Amino acid sequence: MFVAAIGYLIMLAASNGQPAPSALKAVGGVSPDPVVPTYLIGTYLILTFAELLLSPMGISFVSKVAPPKYKGLMMGFWFAATAIGNYLSSIPSMLWDRVPLWVNWTVLMALCVISGLVMFAFLKKLEAATES
Repeated sequence: MFVAAIGYLIMLAASNGQPAPSALKAVGGVSPDPVVPTYLIGTYLILTFAELLLSPMGISFVSKVAPPKYKGLMMGFWFAATAIGNYLSSIPSMLWDRVPLWVNWTVLMALCVISGLVMFAFLKKLEAATES
């Protein structure tokens, strides 16, 4: 989650000084100072790397702690939780027209950091659950 926060930090740096989309309506929705594609590529690369770090560990954890009888059901819950998380990540986009761009990326970055801290807070309990 901290790696994902770094990805949003790149977009935070890229959007520094960029107007909010609502401010661009007067000029046809096109920014006079477009964002360099390298920022977008770098952000998606880091977010993909973060996904590759997190997803296999989650799947491995679910398969390790789930009772054999319910392993398939628990894997389904893991993927359902992933889908719900992807949907919930669209909520900050509701701010898109109302706040400057840097606020949107800061919200996403803060959510990643908070969820990473929550994971670290539960680390001892998670390690205890896997010992048997």
